[in-house]
Amino acid sequence: RVLRHTDLPWHLILIEDCSSDARVRPWLRGWVSTHSEAHPGQIEMIENRENQGFIRSVNIGLRRAADIGRHVILLNSDAFVPAGWASRLMRPMLLHRDVATVTPMSNDAEIFSVPGICERVVLAPGQGDALDAVARQLHPDAGLTACPTGVGFCMAMNRSYLKKIPELDTAFGRGYGEEVDWCQKARNLGARHLGVANLFVEHRGGESFGSEEKQKLILRNNARIARRYPAYDAEVQSFVTADPMNTTRLTLAVAWAAGIAGDRPVPVYMAHALGGGAENYLQGRIAKDLEQHDLPAVVLRVGGKIARWQLELHSSQGVVAGHTDDFALAERILAPLTRRHVVYSCGVGDPDPVSLPGYLMALMCNDTDVAEVLVHDYFMLSPSYTLLDDNGVYTGPVPEEATDKVHGLTRPDGTWVGLADWRAAWEPLMQAGRIVVFSEDSDMHIRTAFPHLADRIVLDPHELLAEVPHILPPAPRPGKPGRVLGVLGNIGYQKGAAVVADLGRRIAADPELKEQLGLVLVGNVDPAWMPPSWVPVHGDYHLSELPGLVGRYGITDWLIPSVWPETFSYTTHETLATGLPVHAFEIGAQGTAVARARNGHVIPLKAGDDAAGNILKSLKQSLN
Repeated sequence: RVLRHTDLPWHLILIEDCSSDARVRPWLRGWVSTHSEAHPGQIEMIENRENQGFIRSVNIGLRRAADIGRHVILLNSDAFVPAGWASRLMRPMLLHRDVATVTPMSNDAEIFSVPGICERVVLAPGQGDALDAVARQLHPDAGLTACPTGVGFCMAMNRSYLKKIPELDTAFGRGYGEEVDWCQKARNLGARHLGVANLFVEHRGGESFGSEEKQKLILRNNARIARRYPAYDAEVQSFVTADPMNTTRLTLAVAWAAGIAGDRPVPVYMAHALGGGAENYLQGRIAKDLEQHDLPAVVLRVGGKIARWQLELHSSQGVVAGHTDDFALAERILAPLTRRHVVYSCGVGDPDPVSLPGYLMALMCNDTDVAEVLVHDYFMLSPSYTLLDDNGVYTGPVPEEATDKVHGLTRPDGTWVGLADWRAAWEPLMQAGRIVVFSEDSDMHIRTAFPHLADRIVLDPHELLAEVPHILPPAPRPGKPGRVLGVLGNIGYQKGAAVVADLGRRIAADPELKEQLGLVLVGNVDPAWMPPSWVPVHGDYHLSELPGLVGRYGITDWLIPSVWPETFSYTTHETLATGLPVHAFEIGAQGTAVARARNGHVIPLKAGDDAAGNILKSLKQSLN
């Protein structure tokens, strides 16, 4: 590869360190003899009489290189250079005098590793060259990054700094850490160490020593580095946290994922940054694909605070993510994924949501790509994705002629989008694949708004994401209310926070009722709708803690106070699974689930109703 792919004037110094394999030296002699005829004076081999170890062997090579008087590239025997590699590696050093080392991206090169920083991954044959084909398309200066060190598997070294620091320190024994030491010495002389984005060199790491010996060497020599350069570890950790090479890493990680996926379509999800049930479902789906099929996934996330788009690659190596306001850049990064399964999960929080279907359609790059719309919310039906009207009330399916302002929106450019135009923007995406609903109520809403798309609707109810413990009713507590309503989960207005606050005030205003009925929030609540101070707000919880929380607060019943027709309610199903009585308004997926459950009790709710009053009416008989 060095002979075939090196595109600069070169001189190759091979060092045969008295290999324990007797076949190596004669094979190398034959190789040098054969190729020296085509490259006269460019190849030489130094044969150690006895094993010197890696560092001493490198120093022998460095002394010989000093005689020749050129810049040097350290190249391990387990590094596989691609076509046109040398000019890309050397370019920063030739342009900037203060650059002491340059290191390429690789699959095993610590802070220069792809897809995950400081994570090694084994490549299939040919995958390294495929990754370099993507790397070479990157601008040679765009990814240049100052780094705390170079990595010696394939590292260009500036001859001017080699004159000042001519050797690696043999105190590091057989190897690992010696290039860090050399780089720190060069930095003390004012030098920079750069990582180059537009070159990827495959590294079959551990082949020089074997992986077990490598780990021992790393542990011992890392301690030596820490003693010599106390600030170095913190600097590396800061580099890893900030990851200034993130765009490069993400770009190459996507190319790596394309190789892993092969002919299989890679899921490309659009999701929000708000958490909740939709996010839990998404993470479970991604994890299942990885566990069962080793299939990576892309998430294009909206609603973040840094930029409009957060692009994430989820793989067996973890998550690599980056931010941009430039959708065209995201498209270029995703270009290696030639087969895609484009999925809308949730777009709530985007500043211009009517444009989201168009962006998703743009991500479908060929005729074989398919789309999928997951109805976690009703964004495809209205900008009011909870279907609440201007008064914050659910009045039933929203007709296209609805005039409420919340069923339209003003775009960032000042253009008004009415409900008919909104639905017209979403329709092409919904026609491009299947529409997955998680409840019969959602099925009804989609059919009502898009009757001609009924054949594309697939009903696929969620399963609980975790086991929920069955809970026995707590024993009566002297001096405490005989019934305590527990509201489970994090709630805002649409989840019934205003209803709970009103309910708390009514209970407090009626001394007799307060003796009979308690109220507690197990979760968090929107500060704009805080209940009265007498109502405990527990905060974060885990499902496994529910038995203890039920006993602690004396919870006898669960209340699902949502005032919008939820597409599916994990919390409702979790409360039903505890076995305690569950009360919910007879709307949406939550109402359907409670109505069908043996321990479920539905509460009437029509437009204009007094929601808290209806709850109290429903409970009145059992309280008496």
